[in-house]
Amino acid sequence: MDIDVTDEEMPMAQTIGAGNDNAFLINQELLADIPKDSKDVVERLRLLGYPTSITGEDEEGRYRRLEIIILQLREKCSLETRDKTAAAETHTEELWYHEGCDELLHARMMIAFYSLTRYAIVMNCVQARLENEVEFEKKTEFEKAAKSQDVQRRFGIFEYRSSQLGDNRPLTFCQVSPHGDSLATASRSGICKLWNIKTGQLIRSFEGHHEHAGSIVFHPELYNSESDTVIQLASCCAEGSIFLWNIKKNLPIVTLPSVEHRVSRAIFHPSGEFLASACFDKSWRLFDLEKNIEILRQEGHSRECYNIAFHPDGSLIASTFAII
Repeated sequence: MDIDVTDEEMPMAQTIGAGNDNAFLINQELLADIPKDSKDVVERLRLLGYPTSITGEDEEGRYRRLEIIILQLREKCSLETRDKTAAAETHTEELWYHEGCDELLHARMMIAFYSLTRYAIVMNCVQARLENEVEFEKKTEFEKAAKSQDVQRRFGIFEYRSSQLGDNRPLTFCQVSPHGDSLATASRSGICKLWNIKTGQLIRSFEGHHEHAGSIVFHPELYNSESDTVIQLASCCAEGSIFLWNIKKNLPIVTLPSVEHRVSRAIFHPSGEFLASACFDKSWRLFDLEKNIEILRQEGHSRECYNIAFHPDGSLIASTFAII
């Protein structure tokens, strides 16, 4: 029988399949017994990643070497198993709660009432959409094709209307007003601006942020108010500040409690009574805009929170975070 002879020592890491559970299970089988037959001894050494023969080694010496290797690997695997078991035992999940303030209780009651009221409206819209889909399915293939072509034709007439230099730094966010007549932009310069969509002209610059602004959003109800004291826009920035604006003033009319981390997004609740923010301290926060106070700091993300969004009826909020 031809046997390869080598003096090379192969790394033990190959024998335990480091980081690979399947390899670990296979090696467990290889360590279950110590073969007696000479051919089986050679094959087991090969499968374990060790030299099948060493210069001057006879069959008895090869068997003893395999025996020592298997015993050492059994001990190593046993230690790793104990370490994994100990780690699993020390990692216990604990259920815990934040104690909410009275303002949070009041806010939840208001949000529940608002969302339940809106629920009926939303369901009517859903029902109408389903009925339209049913009616569409009843149409002939020719009618469906004609409808599709009409939709494509309407999208096909979209055209470039205007362009404007928004800022001397990159723009980070924009939003169209609820009535479609204005556009708000946020910039890495920290300056937010309000534009007339029809003319493309600048209406007002909002100054106050000292680092780049993450977003600027319109109040869902009060944007067209003539009062110079109501909140009509909200913006946030990397320095941790959240400003509330009136379109008639260049400076913020309210500054919400700031944090020491970047605030990447701010968004109004559909009712306009509350504002939520996404923060780089792995949390999102909820503010009462009547009292201008923070009423909830929601933890849970393992990394920075980047964005948030409310359900149209205001009942739910979704948040996103980075995983790499």
